[in-house]
Amino acid sequence: MSLEPLKPEMEEAIKQALNKSWSKHTVIWTTANDQCLSANQCMQTSLVICEKFGGHILKTEVPSKLNGKIPHYYNFIGGQRYDFTADQFSGPEYAGWKDTYEDERVDVEFVEQHLNNDAFLQALYSAFVREYKKLLNSDLT
Repeated sequence: MSLEPLKPEMEEAIKQALNKSWSKHTVIWTTANDQCLSANQCMQTSLVICEKFGGHILKTEVPSKLNGKIPHYYNFIGGQRYDFTADQFSGPEYAGWKDTYEDERVDVEFVEQHLNNDAFLQALYSAFVREYKKLLNSDLT
C-alpha cells in the first residue's frame, strides 16, 4: 500500500478506469447518472480505491436540495485528498462547497455498512480492476 501521493499518470488512469466502470450495476441508477456517471457512487468508489491503493476514507457534508446536507466519501492517500466523484456536485447549489471539506476519517466497515449493497461494491470492484489493467497493462490482483 502506498504511503506516497498518487503519481499524476496513475491518478488519470484511475479516473479513466472509474468512468468506464460506473454503470447501472454499480449504483441505483437515477436521472442524475444520465448526466454524471459518478452520481451516488462515492461510497463504493472510495472503498474500491482504498482497497487497491491504500490510504484512508474521509467524509464531509455536502449541501442537498432535499436533505439539507448529505454525507460524501472520498480518499486520502499519501497525505493528499482524492475525490473521484466530486464532479457530481457541479450545480449552482454546490458553489463553494469544495472549499469547506471537513475531512472526517471513517472506517472502511462504517462505509460498507452505510453502503449496504455488496452487489454494487463487487460490480464496481470487478469492473475497475478490469479497466485499470487495460489502461496500465499491470497486474492489480
